[in-house]
Amino acid sequence: MTDELLPNARTGVAAGVPYVALPPAGGARSAPLVAVWHMMDAPRTETAMAAALPLAELAAWRVYLGLPMHGSRQPAGEAGPDDAAFPDPLLDIVAPVVRGAAAEFPAALAELRTVLPVTDGPVGLVGASAGAAVALEVLAAGAIPVAAAALVNPAVTARAVIGVGERAFGMRYPWTEESRAVADRLDFVARAGEIARHHPEAPCCWSAERTTPRSSGPTSRRSPTPWRGSAPPRTPSGWWRFPGSPTRSPRSRVWPLLPPSRPRHGSTRPSPSG
Repeated sequence: MTDELLPNARTGVAAGVPYVALPPAGGARSAPLVAVWHMMDAPRTETAMAAALPLAELAAWRVYLGLPMHGSRQPAGEAGPDDAAFPDPLLDIVAPVVRGAAAEFPAALAELRTVLPVTDGPVGLVGASAGAAVALEVLAAGAIPVAAAALVNPAVTARAVIGVGERAFGMRYPWTEESRAVADRLDFVARAGEIARHHPEAPCCWSAERTTPRSSGPTSRRSPTPWRGSAPPRTPSGWWRFPGSPTRSPRSRVWPLLPPSRPRHGSTRPSPSG
């Protein structure tokens, strides 16, 4: 399947984390690394994410990392994240996936540097939904130098994620002292100051687009806006935006990180503010 969808991809396992790596556009052998995390809903594997968002114009190694409890790390015959055997969506699913993926990233990155011809500089981070929460956790931890990040429909707070489930399934989540403490640690609005302190110069492109339409009414789309400072402003829709340059398409969302490869003759390249 990977060979058919992504003929130039490299696949493997780095420190226990499955990955799909796409070579840099333009043919450069040594290039920066961009780590990408998929969603818990489709695209829910590293291969599916690479096919859905290949970032084909980036002159960088795009490495798509599999989340815990997903894809090849869901043992055959055992329950996955959608199974009723996981009674607590926060403590049994969201927190282990997000925190686990962030915790395993430094070791995976160290091994990737030994198997891929990547440069030694700061990395780029890309994530969608729960994968964006992983990127935010990595940013908040501050252990990995980051050049820039691009977040698509980010799961900004655990409470918002639980709220979506409550509305979708018509249920009330039974909050406990433990789950409230976990939700506090997965509240990246409250932790915006930590991210700013660790990465004062790293632009972060924050897309608040809705990828699935509401049950009624038009699809909501909002473009990210630049922000710099100790705490991000809140938008009327409730989204929070971090520092970065506005973009208009998934192909250019990580423009602040790296220039794309040299355009073909007669083609145009998007501007950082376009």
